[in-house]
Amino acid sequence: MIFGREPALVAGLIESIIALAVAFGLHVTTAQVGLINAVAAALLGVYVAWATKETLASGILALSKSVLSLLIGFGLDLSTDQAATAIAIVSMALSLFNRTQNSPAAPAERGFSSGVSATK
Repeated sequence: MIFGREPALVAGLIESIIALAVAFGLHVTTAQVGLINAVAAALLGVYVAWATKETLASGILALSKSVLSLLIGFGLDLSTDQAATAIAIVSMALSLFNRTQNSPAAPAERGFSSGVSATK
């Protein structure tokens, strides 16, 4: 919950605020509005992952990709190779951090993993 509301409602509010800003003269393209909404959705996804105690790695990677797309959409001049390298670096950094935050699963009990006895 964000401000006592579901994240999807917050995303709708953000979209409505952007539409209102465009109606009152904010000069952005349709593609840029889509990119802004994608970043907002990714931010909300990271928050939900954090609030539910899931790993943040995939949410942060998605947020990084959407922010990079947003920057390119607003004029950042990157080649395809440069953008791919930036995402690869973020992915590797997250992998290094994520590895230290996870532990292996507990080993299964011997002999009764499916509830069926191993003896005849």
